[in-house]
Amino acid sequence: MVYNTGETSEELRAKYNPEGSKLRKSQLRMVDMLLYLDRIFRENNIDYMLCAGNILGAVRHEGEFIPWDDDLDIKVLRKDFKRAQQVILDNPHPQYVLQNHDTDPGYMGQWAVLRDTKSEYIKKSVIHNIRKYRGIQIDIFPWDNGIPFWVRYCASQMQARLLEPFIKIKLFKIANALYFLMYKVLFPIIIHICNKRNSNKYYPTLGTGWFIEYEDSTLFPTKPIMFEGHQFPGPAKLDKYLKETYGDYMSLPPLDKRNQHEAEYNIWD
Repeated sequence: MVYNTGETSEELRAKYNPEGSKLRKSQLRMVDMLLYLDRIFRENNIDYMLCAGNILGAVRHEGEFIPWDDDLDIKVLRKDFKRAQQVILDNPHPQYVLQNHDTDPGYMGQWAVLRDTKSEYIKKSVIHNIRKYRGIQIDIFPWDNGIPFWVRYCASQMQARLLEPFIKIKLFKIANALYFLMYKVLFPIIIHICNKRNSNKYYPTLGTGWFIEYEDSTLFPTKPIMFEGHQFPGPAKLDKYLKETYGDYMSLPPLDKRNQHEAEYNIWD
């Protein structure tokens, strides 16, 4: 594969994630975590899909991670979100743990996370370091629908301007109270009311700050896609999904736009 920049697949691998590198070990750890989720979700009839950069990697980078990518995301429908988390708790893994506000009060995210306990991200961030679990992760997002754009925008502003500032200045009691009001009271009411509108548009949950909308037919029914040597569920219409998310998705970004999630981390096993 030769890309628009003149770089080849082999050159990208050698530059960013050669075999044995810390990044490649991290990517392979996430694949193992995904295989665990895939197994228990299939056994319990929970539909999910790969999304975002992992779909881009599967298509543009010949079934692999984007060479500089260090995260993995999946999405489930809102109706399955709680049950998906319970399935993880009911099928414990010796190394991977579910992280949400109930399992880790220091985690005040808007979605659930599967964490590796034999690695750790190194960040100078209060929001990160108050968490019990800080290892390599898979983000588990719920798809919502029927929520007007202005409501989603206000929710993201509440997260960024109300909750996060109190965490950063270590006023954790106030932060926990705000988290409870937002994510246990206000947002569930909004989601319950709006999801009844039966809109055919889907988007990430309240508070994320991501506002791209996808039509039902773009996402469902999911179709298998090869990623790192295994088949996982992906969007129904790959080309449409990627164009709506990235535009000219087969072109590589310039050098200064790569490594957007770059992080330092340790892997112990």
